[in-house]
Amino acid sequence: MPKTSGNKTRNYTNFYKKFRQNPMARISVDFAASVILIMVLFIFAIKPTIITINELRNKAEDLQKLNNDLVKKINTLEKLNNEYQSLKQIIILANQALPGEHNFLLYEQQFRYFTQKNALLVSSLSFSQFPLLGEIDPPKDKKDETKTNSSLPVISFSLTAKGNYTDVKNFISNMEKHIRITSIDQVSIQGDKKSQGEKITFSMRGKIYYQSNL
Repeated sequence: MPKTSGNKTRNYTNFYKKFRQNPMARISVDFAASVILIMVLFIFAIKPTIITINELRNKAEDLQKLNNDLVKKINTLEKLNNEYQSLKQIIILANQALPGEHNFLLYEQQFRYFTQKNALLVSSLSFSQFPLLGEIDPPKDKKDETKTNSSLPVISFSLTAKGNYTDVKNFISNMEKHIRITSIDQVSIQGDKKSQGEKITFSMRGKIYYQSNL
């Protein structure tokens, strides 16, 4: 056994000497060692870059998810805004129909416009505590002037005017179609003898409603 080990040692020594004396072998080993060294250095150099790329990829995925969430929220806000715009128009119309204040001056102007539009000759006109022309007996029940059974404040109005039948009919139609909530409680019509039936005198009582801010 010792002799065999010595032979192997001598063989290795001889192989190493021959290898050292062979230029091509030395170059091959140096080349292989250089390639291995370059690969090791490359792996250690590129490792931080790979880590950074993975981090950036994760951040990009998070940002994409955040962007998708923002797009959904924007779409929801746009939908809510469209619904709000539709409701806004309804609210505007509702406030015109039943305003928060009595808006007496505006309604009185519109009332007079309807009388002028239909060529009516007004002899007396009053709105609750606001007599405008002539004098019609106001309601004696003061409570009824300001509140109805639904607890909505009201302004009672009374009108006496002259005109032909068609004009009177159109005037009443204008009042009924007016956006402001108006109730016509009483209408009376009498023929005018002086005009031989061409003109009629009519009286009308009604109420307009509004919301109380109190």
